[in-house]
Amino acid sequence: MKQNWFKPRFLIHNCFIISSVFLSFYVVIALFGYISNSTAHYSNFVLATVWLAGLLAVRNTLDNKREDQQEIIFKLKLIFSFLGLILASIGAAYIRINVEHLEIV
Repeated sequence: MKQNWFKPRFLIHNCFIISSVFLSFYVVIALFGYISNSTAHYSNFVLATVWLAGLLAVRNTLDNKREDQQEIIFKLKLIFSFLGLILASIGAAYIRINVEHLEIV
């Protein structure tokens, strides 16, 4: 049963690593002052943090699959993790897209 979930776990893990590398480069660029708008910087950082946390939640759900666990419970946990990842990313992306307007309001 573990083999069935290995491929999605591998994909999620690689997305996490690649996103972490991009976030590290972004922080270095911001450190040297190439990002002038602080609200845009912090909204980008929050978006990346939410994305990475969601990927970790999905990966941990895949890792915690037990042989004695019922399939429906595992699928519900996995759906809940993906739903959290998607909804949190949409919320953080909305803030990032509308950061200038939200700053004025």
